[in-house]
Amino acid sequence: MSFLNHKYFHVSVRFLLIFLVALAICFLLPGEIPGTVDVVINVEETMEAGLTFSFGVGTIVEVILMGPVFVIIYYILLKNMLGRIDVEQGKNKKKIYTLELFAVMLICMVIIGHVVHLMFDYGNALFRSGYGGYDTSSELFLFLYHSDEWVGHHLIHVGFFGFIVLALIGESFISDKRRMKWYEIIIMVPLGIGIFVMNGYASYEGQCGWIMMVLSAILLGAELVIIFVKWVNPLKYPILFASIIGNIIIIGYYIWYTATFGTLPFYPFAPQ
Repeated sequence: MSFLNHKYFHVSVRFLLIFLVALAICFLLPGEIPGTVDVVINVEETMEAGLTFSFGVGTIVEVILMGPVFVIIYYILLKNMLGRIDVEQGKNKKKIYTLELFAVMLICMVIIGHVVHLMFDYGNALFRSGYGGYDTSSELFLFLYHSDEWVGHHLIHVGFFGFIVLALIGESFISDKRRMKWYEIIIMVPLGIGIFVMNGYASYEGQCGWIMMVLSAILLGAELVIIFVKWVNPLKYPILFASIIGNIIIIGYYIWYTATFGTLPFYPFAPQ
């Protein structure tokens, strides 16, 4: 992996490249794993033993990859970036400590979000299979639906959004402020599109496209204010450069999506 060392790639370029590639692998790989396993459970209250239910092997792998595996990769990447900050300058040591605390909080959100989403999505499917579809008169169904579509997905996508925000803040403190090389600029364009896929396109399946569009619009506004007020050159801040691209596409896609498919009179406003 010597081609990814600091001589050829800005630390921020390496961060976002590895982050998005790892995310894509952890998300796509479980879908290629077929088969189910029988989970054995004993119910003490009814004195029944050896009862089973089936669960997908791919789902188990997804819980592991999208939970502990991916967040560890993110934490290592963030620590590597924060290691480039001069701790002797100003209050940088306290800033790093604060960023690490927020990183732990977001990591917990993402892990919980994936467990809740995958577990309750399967429970939702079992309910609909056994009771003939969407029984909105059932509190059990509403609980399963809420846990999957609202709690799980929102924790995941808000957590991913927070990952990028922390990376942006960390990037602003690092000492390496060189301008991106031409090939780095070329690489950051598709990575900006990758941010759109993560925070925009994928969020519609989780019924949180509207909130992600709002958060992206707020972030884009803050980024533009910083650029024009503090005269920041985005070409010296690769994650900022890619984030601007991603946020613009997210906002544009939401406008196109709702113009094409219409809107709902209630949250999540954009139809799934």
